[in-house]
Amino acid sequence: MRIFQKCRTASIGRMLRDRLRVIAQRFFADRAPFYVDDFDGPLTLGKGIELQPVYDPSLRVFSVLLRRERVPAGVHGPSPYADHATETIGQFLRECGVRQLTKGEEFRLHGALLKAKPAPDFAIFCHTYGIEER
Repeated sequence: MRIFQKCRTASIGRMLRDRLRVIAQRFFADRAPFYVDDFDGPLTLGKGIELQPVYDPSLRVFSVLLRRERVPAGVHGPSPYADHATETIGQFLRECGVRQLTKGEEFRLHGALLKAKPAPDFAIFCHTYGIEER
């Protein structure tokens, strides 16, 4: 009887482990592990298109500068919150004829906006999502 229970427990454990692996692959399929220095500089979308996160301390607002071939092509914002700037950037990119961001790129843009602000927000963001130094 004990041998049957051990086999059954082991197979249930393997089944759960495999199922969790599938769920994790679906959820994080778009997102590779991030490190602190991944949030430096502009977000490159290919074909010479970059999104540069900007924080204006005098107005206390976030913006995203769109560049084509290193020439400014538009500004998304201002927005008082990094969340709002990240959530509403899709419409701005559509109007500019640029492809939509993937979930991983949105995550990186949000982190880069928080890093541009001289406050503990980025440290809290890193702690929340387990982002570490290389």
